[in-house]
Amino acid sequence: MAQETRPRKNRVELTDAIRDTIRSEMTRTALTDIALIKLIDKENNVGLTTAVFKKWLNGYTAFAKQGQLRTVMETLKNFPDGYGNTKEVHDKLGLKRRKIPAEQIAVKEFLPNLQKEMERTGLMPTAIMRMIGNSAPPGLKRGTITRWIREKTDYADKTHVECVLNMLRSIP
Repeated sequence: MAQETRPRKNRVELTDAIRDTIRSEMTRTALTDIALIKLIDKENNVGLTTAVFKKWLNGYTAFAKQGQLRTVMETLKNFPDGYGNTKEVHDKLGLKRRKIPAEQIAVKEFLPNLQKEMERTGLMPTAIMRMIGNSAPPGLKRGTITRWIREKTDYADKTHVECVLNMLRSIP
């Protein structure tokens, strides 16, 4: 995908610092990109879509409309810590609150152990899955492990985590 390289009128360059600020504010407020854009659209209607916003964060576009960027930054700054996890925001946007089943575990709880074991063994997700082979629980795939490592998901199936960590720990 071609990256926009020259500024146009009323555009602001999206630097790494700006992208990092947006990401850290989203983490602080616990807002997903979809929730943030829905909140902005309800209040301001600046014409920003989730697809465009994701391109900002992923670096696929080098410039943003000045008004849209200003609205995003001001909106994020005005929300309290953890706002995205509140009943208020879910009700306001018509979102369903995700219930975490007992058989799930937060990725942040086991990720340090997983990273330590992967570093110790030198194995990456593809090699881990080859070693687990046919004994892998349903749904456990290379991509699952990759999402944990890249912190693209908040929760993981306990049986998947136990399977991977047990296999890694069994290697001398």
